[in-house]
Amino acid sequence: MIRKSKQNIFNPILLLTALVLIYSCKKNPVNNLQKQVNQKQANGFFGDGKTDNTQFIQAAIDSTSKAGGGMVEFVNGTYLTGPINLKSNVTLEIKSGATLLGTKDKKAYYPAGTDTTGPIPSSLQPLITSDHARNIRISGGGTIDGNGKEWWTLYNNAKANGESIARPRLIKLNHSTNIVIDSVRLQNSAQFNVSLEWCWHVKVEHVTIKNPANSPNTDGVDPATCHFVTIQYNTIDTGDDNVAVKSGRYDSSDPNAGTSNIYVKNNMFFHGHGVSIGSETNGGVDSMYVENNTFNGTTNGFRIKTNRSKGGNIRDIIYKNNTMTNVENPILFTTYYPHIPSQSDPAQPITSTTPYFHDISIINLTSTGSPTAGVIVGLPEKHMKNIILKNNNISATSGLMIRNATVDTSHTVIKVDGNGYGHITAKSETISGLDPAYEVPASGTSRKVQKVKPDASTSGSSGTHSWPDDKGINTSRYVEFSLGPQSGYNLTVDTLSMLIGNKGIKGMNASIYYSTDSNFSNSQKLTEIDSLVDNAVTKKIFTGYSLKNISNTVNDGQMLYIRIYPWLPGGTTSTTKYMYVGNVTVSGVTQSPRTSALAVWPLATGQTATFSGYVLQKGASLKGL
Repeated sequence: MIRKSKQNIFNPILLLTALVLIYSCKKNPVNNLQKQVNQKQANGFFGDGKTDNTQFIQAAIDSTSKAGGGMVEFVNGTYLTGPINLKSNVTLEIKSGATLLGTKDKKAYYPAGTDTTGPIPSSLQPLITSDHARNIRISGGGTIDGNGKEWWTLYNNAKANGESIARPRLIKLNHSTNIVIDSVRLQNSAQFNVSLEWCWHVKVEHVTIKNPANSPNTDGVDPATCHFVTIQYNTIDTGDDNVAVKSGRYDSSDPNAGTSNIYVKNNMFFHGHGVSIGSETNGGVDSMYVENNTFNGTTNGFRIKTNRSKGGNIRDIIYKNNTMTNVENPILFTTYYPHIPSQSDPAQPITSTTPYFHDISIINLTSTGSPTAGVIVGLPEKHMKNIILKNNNISATSGLMIRNATVDTSHTVIKVDGNGYGHITAKSETISGLDPAYEVPASGTSRKVQKVKPDASTSGSSGTHSWPDDKGINTSRYVEFSLGPQSGYNLTVDTLSMLIGNKGIKGMNASIYYSTDSNFSNSQKLTEIDSLVDNAVTKKIFTGYSLKNISNTVNDGQMLYIRIYPWLPGGTTSTTKYMYVGNVTVSGVTQSPRTSALAVWPLATGQTATFSGYVLQKGASLKGL
């Protein structure tokens, strides 16, 4: 047990041995380490993995700091301990073959003075902490193990019941400066591994952080309201953010930004949520550099996450020369955390916590094997500004979605579904004279598509409220969608595809026409679909010969309009028989791009356009392709 009597805490034999044999030095341990001492012998530490060493380790730290500074060293063995407080000018030297192991006694982490007979309090002591310390170091090649498995189980059980419990962090350093964490292994943390709050001049380097991928909230390194932090040459494989930069409070020492000058360089990231900023950004983040890192299998690559209640000024962020493989979201910048709503989200008044992302650059990113290129979504009341993509190569199943943001691209390639640079996919459906309701056509069909039924205001040849009964054009019943090339481009269409089907009757058909005139005065028949699948939808793809009647190009300044006209032999007066149309997609090739071209898509609510791997939604601007 940690709580021993005063006689045990100040055992005169052990204390005398410690004071005689501890080598203390007034030199700064970060810059000039003194001679090493075998603390297992000198301080009476027990490396058997069973004996509680908390009081003896703390006594060694206190006396070393009081004497002016020095090293507290651990050699081969496993040293069980509860929470310890690292003091100024002290180095914890955990040698290779040595492990500092956190105790399983949960009450050991209760804050001083807390009733240990009660439930777990709302906050707990970290395994290693500092408070207003200077010149501290943790190094040596050994391991710090948080023994966190039981804590993860407690947390998961509480979460399943709609509750929450506190957990101890592995290392938490507060209001401290001149910190080095170097060449150690951190593992099995109950919660965050390295938490830095209100710290200056920090280096975390050559560190391995290892937690199971399903261990909850086990962030790697979290600087919060910190300045001049370097995180480099580390391997981080964990259950939450690999790195999470936060700024939840205003910093009077630096009124421009609560967190600034953060360098994340030459690291390897495996399981985890990537390099994140947020979600707390109230104090602002300024000057962060993420360079030469490798991401392999992380959930996210570059993530900035916040919302209207936690937002701040995020600027001068540079991501450069990074590589990603099998990352779910290479780019995820969102002012809606944790969930992005539909495009119908209305603008709200701007407040002191309205997020503002601007002057953010992604340069020389190579990313392969992702399901999506990512998301850049700002607020309708505060768009993201000056987001720059330069010299990037991203391969993904779907494109980069942009909403309420201005994105400037230069020599950036986003390959979607194997299509290379210069391809365009546009989706922009509008409904005229038809019921715009959505409905799943049949059991087992999960995709919702457009429901089209007879127009009640128009009489068909077979009677009132009926479907047309021939192949002729009925100008009051159709699905129309339109697209046009970006300013400065011409478009050649090579593929048309859609989901199409019907419900309630067999033998329904559809005629497809196109025009470059919005009034369809010069329309031409494109193709025809006979006998749509009943009570289901199928994907129809028209390419090559099927599109032989379409114009070679849609010129700069023109629009291409495509209409789908349903018809049924013999007609019907039933309004319960529907045609379904969805996921209408036109693909083609753009020519003669101008790198200075600006494409501002004036999209209505709910409409989406995708250009060269960029899915543009309302409020999105894209230039520089």
